[in-house]
Amino acid sequence: MGHNPNSLANLKKFTSGDTDWRTPEQKKEWSRAGGEAFKEKNRRKKRLTEAAKWLLAAKDIVSDDDIKAKLRELGVEDDGTNAEVIALVALRKAAKGDVEAMKFVRDTAGEAPKNQVELSGDLDKPVATLDLRNLSNDELARLAEAKAEDTESGADEA
Repeated sequence: MGHNPNSLANLKKFTSGDTDWRTPEQKKEWSRAGGEAFKEKNRRKKRLTEAAKWLLAAKDIVSDDDIKAKLRELGVEDDGTNAEVIALVALRKAAKGDVEAMKFVRDTAGEAPKNQVELSGDLDKPVATLDLRNLSNDELARLAEAKAEDTESGADEA
């Protein structure tokens, strides 16, 4: 059984961003539903954040006597909060070579690497924007090393 040659000509091309086929009521309903889902997601995220903050500030949830003794030895009073316990555990893992723990301790201490590069030069000439999100870790490391070498050699000063 063959196809009618006019059947394909009657079809309207549809793209994923094409919403004109919906009625105004459908568009309004879908928009409302999307807004409600967004609000609910944000409410759940806020509750989780508040719970995490409360748990980090709480005391005596961790009962490991070794950790409590080490915190007292470091001068933390009352066995410390959970945040302090987590920091100590992460530091122990970092000392054993856990790279993710090393990054966590570094970032938590406020020493996270910046995601910005300062460009200097003639301000009258257009400057190309460098999007660091598209660079690999190796490329970012090379940029950081080059910046450090420039700073050490004084080439950074204008």
